[in-house]
Amino acid sequence: MNKKILLIILIMISSVFIIFNIFKNTYAYDYKDYDYTLFYKEDKEELASDIKKYIYDIDYLIYNNSDFSIYDSLSDNYEFMTNFAIDYISTHKDKYQDKIVLLETFKYTDNRYHDKVTNEYIDIDTIYDITDKYFGIKDFLILNDNINIIDKYISLSGNTSKDIDLDIYSVDIEEKDNNLLVNIKYENDLTTNYIYTFRIDNNILKLSNVEVR
Repeated sequence: MNKKILLIILIMISSVFIIFNIFKNTYAYDYKDYDYTLFYKEDKEELASDIKKYIYDIDYLIYNNSDFSIYDSLSDNYEFMTNFAIDYISTHKDKYQDKIVLLETFKYTDNRYHDKVTNEYIDIDTIYDITDKYFGIKDFLILNDNINIIDKYISLSGNTSKDIDLDIYSVDIEEKDNNLLVNIKYENDLTTNYIYTFRIDNNILKLSNVEVR
């Protein structure tokens, strides 16, 4: 075979391989955004890397919906978990679009005292799916002031969008009993420690609390 033709074939094969891997990695990242499950791993360096990616996708939802001074644990704060799930759905509407229905208009005030309005609703079971996925808790009583419930549908009256910049600087892990204490520092505030507590539940990590120290 002519060397020039062989070279062209090799270049074409390499190009196809590169394009395939770019597509695969892009798709994998999108899939992780929606369905990433945080598994416990013995390799602490690999586990820290997984936790960093995991937290990066949800920390803005935690801080914009939390009041650390009221509850001893986030897992006791059903109002927080409901708002977390609503905001999670609102920022991933392309996944939940076929579950969102239009019902009566609902006016509400978000946690920044902005007056808002929505007619988008989603079934409560979807809310519980998200709270169970991240916190291991579901089927709790929803009593939030900022929501409207019609039959088994809850208004998507969210509090926030991804408009804060949280870049993780370091992740340190301490294992204690059946929990992981994860100390995270952010680049814009290296003097503050954010302690994420994860419960190890059948080798899956569920977030139970966040402390600011």
